[in-house]
Amino acid sequence: MRLDSRISTRLPVRSSGWAFHTKIAAGLIVMGLLVYPDYIFGSKTLLYTEFGSDSLHIFYPFYILLSDYLRHVGVLSWSFRVGMGQNLFPYLGNLLLAPVVWLPKAAIAKALVYQNLLYVVVAGMVFARFLADRGLSFGGCFLGALLLSFSAYMCAGSCWYFHAYEVVCFTFLLLASEQAVARGRWLYLTMAVVVVALLGSFHLYLCALFLCFYVPFRLSERYSPQPLLLLRTCVVLALVALLGVGLGAILSMDNFYALLNSPRGSGLTSMTARLSSSSVFGLDHNYLLYISEALRPFANDMVGTEDDFRGWYNYFEAPMTYCGLLCLLIFPQVFVG
Repeated sequence: MRLDSRISTRLPVRSSGWAFHTKIAAGLIVMGLLVYPDYIFGSKTLLYTEFGSDSLHIFYPFYILLSDYLRHVGVLSWSFRVGMGQNLFPYLGNLLLAPVVWLPKAAIAKALVYQNLLYVVVAGMVFARFLADRGLSFGGCFLGALLLSFSAYMCAGSCWYFHAYEVVCFTFLLLASEQAVARGRWLYLTMAVVVVALLGSFHLYLCALFLCFYVPFRLSERYSPQPLLLLRTCVVLALVALLGVGLGAILSMDNFYALLNSPRGSGLTSMTARLSSSSVFGLDHNYLLYISEALRPFANDMVGTEDDFRGWYNYFEAPMTYCGLLCLLIFPQVFVG
C-alpha cells in the first residue's frame, strides 16, 4: 500500500531479495555461534546470579508463568499466581516479543540463547535492509548489521532480555519510517508503531520523538523546494502513526494507567519533583557520568563490571554506547567535506 505515487517514483528501488537476506542471516548466525558457543553447544544457560540475577529472579519465573498459563488456561487474563492476583492480559505482547513462552517450562532455560540469537538475526536483517534502501553496498549493509546486532545494548539483552527486543522493535520502526518516506508504503509505519506499543506506553513516547525528528528531516531532503507537499506528507504520516497507536492501545493503555499509578510514577518514590526542578538541557554534576560516556564507547567494561564497576550509577544503567570500534574510527569522516 502506497501513500503517494510521487513518493514512490522519486527514489530508485534497490533490490534486496532472498539472496541478500540469506547471506546477511547466515553471517549473523555464524557470528552468534562464535559469541555464544558455551550456551549453544554446552550446558550453560542465559540465567545469571549476583548482578545479573534479574534474569533468574524476574524474567525466568515470569516466562514460566506465561508458559503454564497458556497450557492450562489459554488466552492471558486473570491469574492468582501473581501476588494477590493480577491481570495478565496487558502482557499479551510477550507472546510475540518473547517466543520462549510458547515452550514447555522445562525447555525455557536452554531456549533463551536461541531466542537471543533470533533477536540478533532479526535486528541485523532489518537494519541491513534499511541500509540497502539507503544505497549502501552489500559489504556496508553486512557490516552495519554486525555492529548493531553485537552492540553493547544488544548484548545486554542476553541477561536483561527486554534490551534485545527493544532494539528489534525500534530498528523495524527505522526501516518502516524510511519505507513510508521514500516509497510511500505507509502500512509498514502503522505496523511498526503497533509493535512498539507492545513494549509499553513509554516506548510510544520515544517512538513519537524519533518520528518527529526523522520524518521531517528525510522529507526535507526530498521536498525542500516544495514546503506544502512536505507539510501535507508529514500530516498524513502523523495520522498513519496515530492509527498504529490506536491499534496498539488495547495493550498500551493498561500500561499507561499502571505507570501513572505506580509508586515510581506518582507515589512516594516518584522522581517527578526532583526532575522537574532540573533544566532539561542542564549538565549533571556527577563527573562519573561524563567519564562513563567518554570510555564506554570503546568497550562496555572499560570502567569495570559488577561490584568493581567505577562508572556512573551501575553497570546496567550507565550509558551503553559501544557499537564497535570501527564506528569510532569512521566518525570523524562526518566532519570531512
